[in-house]
Amino acid sequence: MANFQSIGNQTELPNRMRIQPFDPDNKSGGSKKAYTFLVNPTSYSVTHEACYDKNQSIKGTGTTFAFNKVKPQGMKIDLLFDSTGSLGQLPTGNQSVLEQINNFLEVAFITYEKGQVPQMVQLIWGEMEFKGVLQTIDITYSHFDPTGAPIRAKAACGFSGGSLRFNSQDPTKEGETIVPAIVVDYSKEKHAINAVQRHGSYISI
Repeated sequence: MANFQSIGNQTELPNRMRIQPFDPDNKSGGSKKAYTFLVNPTSYSVTHEACYDKNQSIKGTGTTFAFNKVKPQGMKIDLLFDSTGSLGQLPTGNQSVLEQINNFLEVAFITYEKGQVPQMVQLIWGEMEFKGVLQTIDITYSHFDPTGAPIRAKAACGFSGGSLRFNSQDPTKEGETIVPAIVVDYSKEKHAINAVQRHGSYISI
C-alpha cells in the first residue's frame, strides 16, 4: 500500500464539502465554526414543489388547477463518518466516529441552548451552495471495533426550507484558469485510496 501523510495533503482540503452556519450579514467575518466532511458524497437530490388548489365542478369530469405557492426547496444527501483507518492518516486526527458526528451536529442541527432556534446553514461543495435547515438525520452505524464502538457511520440527512444555487465561474476573470472536470470510472480503481490520490476527494466508500 502506498505510504502517504494524509488525505488532506493529497487532495487539497478546499475540494471537500463543508457545512457552516449561514450568516446573511457576514457579521462574523467568516469566523463561524464550520465542519468539513471527510469524504465527498456520491450524489444528492433536490426537491422542487409547487402547490395548486384543485377544483372540480359538480358532475364535471375535469379538474381546474389554480397556482397557490412554491414551497422552499429540500435536499436529501448521505454523509460518511469514518475512523476505520482504511483511509490512512486523516485530517480529523484521531477523532472517533461519535466525535465527528457530534461536531457535525453542533454546526448543523437545532441549537437547544439558544431557545431551540433552528440553525440555518450553508452546504457548500465546489460551485454548489444550498441554504436551509437540517430537518432529519437518520444515522446507520455499520462497522465496529472489538469493544463495540462504531468506527463507520452513514447519515441520511434531509434539509428543508432552503434554496439551491450554482456559483458558476466566470472565465473572463483575469488570472483564473477554468479546468474541465475529469470523468473517472471508480469501478476500475483497485483501492479507494488510489482513487483519492489520482483523482481528488470524490470517492465512494
